[in-house]
Amino acid sequence: MTLIGEYVRRYPQVRVDIVSESRMIDIVGGGFDAGIRLAESVPQDMIAVPLTGDLRMLVVATPEYLKLHGTPRHPRDLLGHQSIGRRMSHGGIYQWELERDGEKLRMDLPVRMVLNELPLIKEAVLQGHGIGFISERYIESELDSGALVPVLTPWCQPFGGLRLYYPGHRFVPARLRALIELVHELRPAGAVRMPKKRRP
Repeated sequence: MTLIGEYVRRYPQVRVDIVSESRMIDIVGGGFDAGIRLAESVPQDMIAVPLTGDLRMLVVATPEYLKLHGTPRHPRDLLGHQSIGRRMSHGGIYQWELERDGEKLRMDLPVRMVLNELPLIKEAVLQGHGIGFISERYIESELDSGALVPVLTPWCQPFGGLRLYYPGHRFVPARLRALIELVHELRPAGAVRMPKKRRP
């Protein structure tokens, strides 16, 4: 919330109304000034402003889990493991997307637990209940400490990060222009970079 916190501090006269939705919504029809999505899902008729560099999802587990159940060497090995699934807003369970050397796989895995909140998914993985598929940015401290171990990293390819987006065909209000300028200010040169390389 660094961006929003700084925006609120600088412009106390502006009311900030944030709605968090996992489903795709029409920001124009919903009366919103702007939205935030992954780069790949921003509509083509929108103007997109980068908020982050590339992101990466990692397959992770605790050292204890891997010692007990073995370390997967290929995505098909995941079929012999229990995963922590994520329930999407449409009701389905998110399928892990893995890619290497042009081969793309969508994994429909045995699920031990299904949760719809990232903090709960991370906690379940940390407790050793199964293998998880979590954004690298969200678990950096656990990776650095060794509490979580990444596996199948060659199959975990980076993808376009988060984008602030807004309609390019209509008037841009001053409050939104101020937010866009703040995004550029808080993203120093070189801020867009590839995710860290970690051992398989």
